[in-house]
Amino acid sequence: MTRFSIRAVLGRTFSIIGKSLTSVGVLIIGTQSIMMAIQFAFIRPMMMNAMAGPDSALGIFSSGTYWFVLIASFGLFSILFASATHGFLITGEGKRAEFADCLRTGIYKALPVFALMLLWALGVWVGMILLIVPGLILMTMWSVSLPSLVSGDSGVIGSFGRSRELTKGSRWKIFALILLFAVVYYVLYFTLMGAVVSGVRPGELSAAMAASMSPAMLAGSLILTTVMLFLFPALLTSIYLETTRGRAGSMGEPLEEVFA
Repeated sequence: MTRFSIRAVLGRTFSIIGKSLTSVGVLIIGTQSIMMAIQFAFIRPMMMNAMAGPDSALGIFSSGTYWFVLIASFGLFSILFASATHGFLITGEGKRAEFADCLRTGIYKALPVFALMLLWALGVWVGMILLIVPGLILMTMWSVSLPSLVSGDSGVIGSFGRSRELTKGSRWKIFALILLFAVVYYVLYFTLMGAVVSGVRPGELSAAMAASMSPAMLAGSLILTTVMLFLFPALLTSIYLETTRGRAGSMGEPLEEVFA
């Protein structure tokens, strides 16, 4: 069994991103463009109205527009994560990812991907309540459940089990990679927040909230999210390929044969 290599994972992550720009890249930028339009057309006006008072804030949850936007956003991101993961998997195997194939797979896998992400979030959330450590363990153990689901027909529950088996013996290194990703994200996010609200005086809560919903903040958040949407699925896919490489002993062996 080949040892898990952090260096190989990081190198592969950026390699598959670079080779997938014409397929996965177009999907990510296209989806983010739609999300930006939704932000400015629906979310920003609702959030600005919510600042009028507690009643206005609670009124958001009784709005049909709010729930429509929420469901549409979940649907778009489910398609995007499935499409991006499929494209990165194809690229990681040395093949060329095609836009139409990625989108078709994303639509086909959207519902199971949504179910998997929901169960993953619930499991990790419950684990975090139980003194944090169980949540971190589950997060690491289930880290390749998404690429496991997209790459095969093991189903939602089976993908959790497949991820658990693949990550055995490598979980400390996988946790370190996830931690690195989280640190990079939050450093960039809070730097962006600090730059946007730096001119707000202490105690001016409404001004700070308005600044956080400003066009500059929304545009900055969109750019940051776009970067993370490239990095996160690519990193998880690279971890998955590294664990299957370790099990198979060769990247040239078809992935389905690892679990035959």
